[in-house]
Amino acid sequence: MKNIDIYIRVDTPYLIKQVFDNPGTSQLKIPFNTVLKFLGAVAQRASELNDPKLNMLMIKLNLYEVEPKEASSLIDQCIKEMK
Repeated sequence: MKNIDIYIRVDTPYLIKQVFDNPGTSQLKIPFNTVLKFLGAVAQRASELNDPKLNMLMIKLNLYEVEPKEASSLIDQCIKEMK
């Protein structure tokens, strides 16, 4: 049986959006937008580097555009490449 923790993911962009949707968080809009821009730049650079360990982290943080149904198989592929 595979280690289930390997497949745990966080939808980072959605999490940040949820923060914006809550009343009283307007003061966080500028810092969180800045974080999103930096994460986008990190995702771009990660895709250029094409490192399997980094790719797996990016998939798990939902920073690559990946269909949710494909995420587990892409994580498996990254694990194979790391071996």
